[in-house]
Amino acid sequence: MTNKHDKISLNSKTIESEIKTADYDVLNELCADIRKEIVEATAKNGGHLSSNLGAVELTVAIHRNFDLPNDKLIFDVGHQSYTHKLLSGRSLKGIGQKDGVSEFQKLNESPFDPFSAGHSSTSISAAEGFAIVRDQNKEDYNVVALIGDAAVMNGLALEAINHLSYTKSKVIIVLNDNEMSITSPIGGFQKCGFDSVAKLYEDMGFKYVGPIDGHDLKALDEALSEAKKSDRTVLIHCKTKKGKGYAPSEVDDYGYWHATSPFDIETGKPLDLHPNKISWSHYCADLAEEILEKYPNTNLIVPATLKGSNLDVCFAKFPTRTFDVGIAEEHALTLASAMALAGSHPIVTIYSTFMQRAYDEILHDCARQHANITVFVDRAGLIGMTGATHNGIYDVAYLMTIPGVVITMPSTKNEALTLAKESLGKHGVFFIRAPREFLDKEDANLENLPFGRWRFVEEKENKKLILVGVGPDGRELNDLLKANGIEASYVNPLYLNSFDKDDVAKLLGYENILVYDSYGVENGFASKLGSVLMKAGYKGNFIAKAIGNDFVSHMSIKEQKSLYGLNPEEMLEFIKATY
Repeated sequence: MTNKHDKISLNSKTIESEIKTADYDVLNELCADIRKEIVEATAKNGGHLSSNLGAVELTVAIHRNFDLPNDKLIFDVGHQSYTHKLLSGRSLKGIGQKDGVSEFQKLNESPFDPFSAGHSSTSISAAEGFAIVRDQNKEDYNVVALIGDAAVMNGLALEAINHLSYTKSKVIIVLNDNEMSITSPIGGFQKCGFDSVAKLYEDMGFKYVGPIDGHDLKALDEALSEAKKSDRTVLIHCKTKKGKGYAPSEVDDYGYWHATSPFDIETGKPLDLHPNKISWSHYCADLAEEILEKYPNTNLIVPATLKGSNLDVCFAKFPTRTFDVGIAEEHALTLASAMALAGSHPIVTIYSTFMQRAYDEILHDCARQHANITVFVDRAGLIGMTGATHNGIYDVAYLMTIPGVVITMPSTKNEALTLAKESLGKHGVFFIRAPREFLDKEDANLENLPFGRWRFVEEKENKKLILVGVGPDGRELNDLLKANGIEASYVNPLYLNSFDKDDVAKLLGYENILVYDSYGVENGFASKLGSVLMKAGYKGNFIAKAIGNDFVSHMSIKEQKSLYGLNPEEMLEFIKATY
């Protein structure tokens, strides 16, 4: 054990106990070391930088004042838990990589992580759940929820706060108020400030403490000590600086440093530059811009992911027709449905993983009322280092349960353009899926592509094998087959929940049908097509290669696909061995 004046090493096996007795000079030096470690790890691997830099002192103070893991610390989202990982004996060296720790709290990674998350605004509900069972079992431990000022405005968090005032089970809520969401803050609470709603919390039965400087360890010690002594739920309001300790992230009001790819620490410039390539996300943003330019009755809605979906140009050019609703996916879709029914044609750009939160609104408010909406489903498919909480692999499977929607996935730029134009028709909710990859395939003009029909790109006289290949990987596999002299027909099923009888009839003539979908789980498109073929009386050999119905952990996208043999080059070897 070191004394209170000794420097604390991040590699110390007793760091958790050392910080409890250290003086503030030592703790401030430790916080500086932690920031350096976070910057270095994120520069190498990519990850969430500015949110973690802003929460260093908050996390150190919580570890110092509570008996973790007996006491429970629940981070909202968990993207700001890097300091927590270091203090609980974990390394950031390979964070987000195959053999490294997760970017978020992860239940099976450490006893210090009592609840896994990756989406916003779950922490207060989870904390209340622990507190209720604690009280029922007459146990004695504290439950702390650390939540940001943007997340606490989400409907789920507000529902939890409302219910928590009724159940009376004590929770300590630490509000990290940095006046930022992923990008600039949205909404009335941000305009009026949390100080003006302090009385509301007190009227609900909570004890309100603050606002205090969230980088002042002494002030944090005093506030947390007061909170522990209280017999009721406490909300500690902490003012922090997102990105503190790394100059480029401190002045970032756009959200560039919220989640970043690997970068050079000295210059702040990204290392993985691709000047001659455009991402699918960026191209879909260009399509949205083109639609807004050409059709004055269109509007654009995004739930807090303006930066990630490259929509800054759209928002700058069309300020009265673009709406960032904040972390409010359900609101985004219901808002879109009413806009559509009022005579506009709304465009919603939303990550696949976050769209899960709006299933009911898609079904009840949008599809049931046949609202004509274009939805760009960003980051569809496997996502890489953010892992199980962010993979966009489930949307086709659950959207297929909803009557009247259109689900599509282009493989080329021109297919995406054609689908975007088609989506402006009266087709109801029209989903266009785009993976987290670069767009590098062009093809012929597709102005006459019929609605709901597949593209039979290669039709061979030899009916031994047809590849039904979804998205860009499907097209890449077809290119590999041709390059290796393997004779196979290839159909691109642009419309993933449309099974035209003439398209199905063409498939029935093949001895072998191979479905290849590296962007969705096997009980989505692949399973549905198998069922349709069976009902149509298909007698040949049907093989489906898709992602297993799993929660796929963090690693590179290529490594994730390789778990199921789904990289195009792996599929080529499978075809050589099978056919």
